[in-house]
Amino acid sequence: MLTDWYPDTTDAIADRQQICRHVRQWLEFDPLVLDTETTGVGQGHEVIELTLVDRHGHVVFDSLFRPSVRISAGAMAVNHITEDMVADAPRWQDHADQLSQLVSQRPLIAFNAPFDRAMIRRTQTRYGLPVWSNPYWCAMRAYAIFRGIRPDPRRRYQWQGLQRAAQQCQLVSQGTPHRARADTLLTWQLLMYLADQADYD
Repeated sequence: MLTDWYPDTTDAIADRQQICRHVRQWLEFDPLVLDTETTGVGQGHEVIELTLVDRHGHVVFDSLFRPSVRISAGAMAVNHITEDMVADAPRWQDHADQLSQLVSQRPLIAFNAPFDRAMIRRTQTRYGLPVWSNPYWCAMRAYAIFRGIRPDPRRRYQWQGLQRAAQQCQLVSQGTPHRARADTLLTWQLLMYLADQADYD
């Protein structure tokens, strides 16, 4: 299975070419692109919204979840998901079987993959469910390499937020920023953009 990749060179042009080819290879493995929204960050918080999009840009899953903890004020300020919005939503475990079937043996790509992976694992653990063993690939890391900003050559490429990356690539969000559906579709657009650049770099 192809893995996530980070360059060990200081040649930004070569790294840019390589990451575009790498993203194109990712898409050959029939991945699912995802984004989560959560009650907060860190231990004790859980996923309250998840969207999955296939390699063709089709939404295959999109749902709010009713959490077992309160949504933090900080999270609400970012994602604008309120307690009222999730009051009648299903629990994560209500969709556990469906989600396991959807993600079975497929790589998962998220913009900030370490965060989404950790929050999904915490949610699954909270409800006593098997943890997904899928490989996760990070679109934010891929875009940082593509953008090629490295103020200090001894350090890694500089991260760019999803909305900034979209603006730089002239991509248009299909919905409300910081909601799972809109951010997943925007991440998918960004992946398509990077893959297309493999023809030009």
